[in-house]
Amino acid sequence: MSRLLQKLGKVPASATDAEAGLLRFDAEEIVTLLQDFETAIPMAEVADYIGASLFQMQTLYAEGMIEPLVPRNARGEVRQVVFARRSFDAFLVKLSELPSAANENGRDLYPISYVCQRGAGTTIEILSAILAGQLPAFRKPKEHGLAAVVLSPSEALAYRTA
Repeated sequence: MSRLLQKLGKVPASATDAEAGLLRFDAEEIVTLLQDFETAIPMAEVADYIGASLFQMQTLYAEGMIEPLVPRNARGEVRQVVFARRSFDAFLVKLSELPSAANENGRDLYPISYVCQRGAGTTIEILSAILAGQLPAFRKPKEHGLAAVVLSPSEALAYRTA
């Protein structure tokens, strides 16, 4: 347990087990941490949970846009990578707050992957711009998560060149 707490930054790396045993923690913070572990999502299930392709999920993970419960500093350092459901739910709420694409009749709206293939940028660049409110995007009402996000390729290209 002390190794895990050290990895999470709750216990100084130089602390011995005896010293770590005497430390006090904020109860609310530790309860939240335990709840995150109880409801954790394994890496194999993340893509489905956030409505992304496997490649999109791996890209989000590699770029640090989604972070595991236990951070890793080197390859193979953490064996079973899990993510907090709470952080994904917050991410999904942001996406669900996008305006509905059903109201955008006549506009050419496509998924992020299509827009990326047309040279508008990477998934990370486009998603970052959408979440920052710099690039208009919409959501398909019957889809879930990242798969629901649609936008105009021409607007994305114009944003990239601006």
